[in-house]
Amino acid sequence: DQHLLPGRQRLRPVKLAYLSTLYPAYVTAFAGRALSGRSFESWRSELERDAFGWAGAWGPALEPLGWTVEEMWLNLEPMQHAWARERGSLPDDASLADIALAQIERFQPDVLWYDHHDVALLDRIRARCPSLRACVGWTGSVLQDSPIWRSFDLVLSCAPETVEALSAGGAKAALLTHAFNERVLESLGRRKPALDVSLVGQIAADHPLHAHRERLLDALLAEIDITVFSPTAEVRAPSQAAVFPRRLLYAGAQSLRRAGLSESTLRRLPLLGRAAGWPTAPRGPLPARLRRALRPGRFGLAMYRALRDSRVTLNVHGGSNTRFTSNMRLFEATGVGTCLLTDAADNLSELFEPGREVAAFRDEAECRERIRWLLANEREREAIARAGQARCLAQHTFRHRAPRLVELLRGVTR
Repeated sequence: DQHLLPGRQRLRPVKLAYLSTLYPAYVTAFAGRALSGRSFESWRSELERDAFGWAGAWGPALEPLGWTVEEMWLNLEPMQHAWARERGSLPDDASLADIALAQIERFQPDVLWYDHHDVALLDRIRARCPSLRACVGWTGSVLQDSPIWRSFDLVLSCAPETVEALSAGGAKAALLTHAFNERVLESLGRRKPALDVSLVGQIAADHPLHAHRERLLDALLAEIDITVFSPTAEVRAPSQAAVFPRRLLYAGAQSLRRAGLSESTLRRLPLLGRAAGWPTAPRGPLPARLRRALRPGRFGLAMYRALRDSRVTLNVHGGSNTRFTSNMRLFEATGVGTCLLTDAADNLSELFEPGREVAAFRDEAECRERIRWLLANEREREAIARAGQARCLAQHTFRHRAPRLVELLRGVTR
């Protein structure tokens, strides 16, 4: 997994540049910490310690395999501007895209892992970085309609159904399952469960995955106390009157589609063309009891602590037609030693043993029944939590995923 340097008989690491963005809600919270004026390295160390998403995870996992990783977080403005200020090679008004391009040029990677949707920036990187041997994309279970996928040498996804859809659309795609960043355990204390049931995640975003989550939670909350940590708690809910015109536009676009209007013509129509791209009908305010259950979103170490301090944490992927389980919560929750209750899926048993390492449910009634049983049976619940953590640490860390990633990247860099 290493190259020979031209004209020399010694090996050098393969360089992987990972470019991505952070959740805007996390950027707002993280950038608000007392770090203004600090160095780029201070920002990076704090970000890696907080362990949000993949921050700081792939580098230590890939280094023993001969790979060096450099992360670029495009929308973390104070950190990016600190990098530009310290290098002194960019004008004061340089855009975040310009800074990211300069970072990549300086690093001279062999592979670019581009977890972003800006086609113009990708084209600029390719034109200015002759060291690149491959460009790899990433997407989760929600696949955006974009021509960018076919421009990559490979697209990686955590979701098997997304890999199928990409392949059917002509892109080269492969599965890379999510993992747990075991370094967070160094920053967490012992478990002291203070919450009965929690859910950490987005609520009421405009796509079917969250609509199903909203309905399930609202039904459960009629009988069970669940603490829901979500950025939605701090977002002003739209009124029914404000949503009504958007619902009419969505209904109109769907009617024209059913009537046989071509997609290209539909997308060019004023207002209706934009509504044609909405994945679901716009929704109004959350149900009152779900709104009352909301707490501000938790990210990074705060999120891991919320999971750790729950007797049971709930994981909800999609609707009844969801075939596969694929999100990060599977590994975040089990990794910190919490009893995870997750929706059943075709591939769950390939990752964890249902009933022994995680608890699983198929529908609302079974979810309610499982929660009650787990809360009433502490010994069995804690046994599931311990077994789930043991399985996670033995098979599902970034260290375990690194050989698979290297194998996939090798296949497009030869």
